[in-house]
Amino acid sequence: MRGAEWADLDDKEGDVYVPLLQAFLDEVSRAYSEDSTIAVKMFEYLVGIKDYHKIVSHDKKRMTLVHTFNLHGTLNHPSKEKVSVFEVLKADIPTEIISMRFKKNSNTTVEIYMDNGWAFSFRIHSASTDVQPSLKFDVQFISTPVSVMNIECKWH
Repeated sequence: MRGAEWADLDDKEGDVYVPLLQAFLDEVSRAYSEDSTIAVKMFEYLVGIKDYHKIVSHDKKRMTLVHTFNLHGTLNHPSKEKVSVFEVLKADIPTEIISMRFKKNSNTTVEIYMDNGWAFSFRIHSASTDVQPSLKFDVQFISTPVSVMNIECKWH
């Protein structure tokens, strides 16, 4: 296997990705059955423990998105001179895992659904051409609660 490339494997999804993703789901399930705070801990690891604005540029759409993660109510406080035009709602963090599964028609992605409107996808991949023991997760939001404000700023 030394010196092999991922492209050389006949069934990298069936031989590597699916078993690893199943092991990941099994471990999250085991940990959650032993410690009900795992949902909160996983969420804080993925999203963070401080309130923040996430700014994403979509150059092809000529648009910038601003996402408000006001998880502890620290965003949007008025200053001495100015009060905000709009309210940034506090978002409830998840406290439980509702379900976990492989994404439909995928052998590379699992999904974790939590309460309060939060869901994540975990796509496993290699950042290298060569087969090596280091794989990565690309974690994306599937859904966020409506209290996570999304502001679209279109460019002219």
